[in-house]
Amino acid sequence: MYREKAKVISRGPDTLTIQFQRKIQCGCCRLGNLCAPKDEVCTLANSSEVRALEGDMVEVGIEEKKPIVISVLLFLIPTVILLSTLVLFRQYGEFRSFFLSIVNIAVYFIVLKVILKKKPLECSLKVLRKV
Repeated sequence: MYREKAKVISRGPDTLTIQFQRKIQCGCCRLGNLCAPKDEVCTLANSSEVRALEGDMVEVGIEEKKPIVISVLLFLIPTVILLSTLVLFRQYGEFRSFFLSIVNIAVYFIVLKVILKKKPLECSLKVLRKV
């Protein structure tokens, strides 16, 4: 489980609204917006064990599955599509097989975008402790 620090912005009777402290690594990475929350503010169900007030820092656990799934969707599958299309269409020449590979990858990303708009990747966050 990945651990991140977040600041409590507001507290409801059964919810906590937290803001993630964006790391330097996320700012340098071109894909940082995919792993990190886009608005960096998230509302969670408050566990009764954590007594955090507004302004407190809390440690939040993020399941490991989400970054792995994102890596597979963005890197592994397009690489397999590229290589398999190059091999399957090599008899048509280098330029045509490369062009078809790029077209196949573009189609893959368009389909992926449509699927993710309908059903976005959800991550389960859990407040672990007050820092």
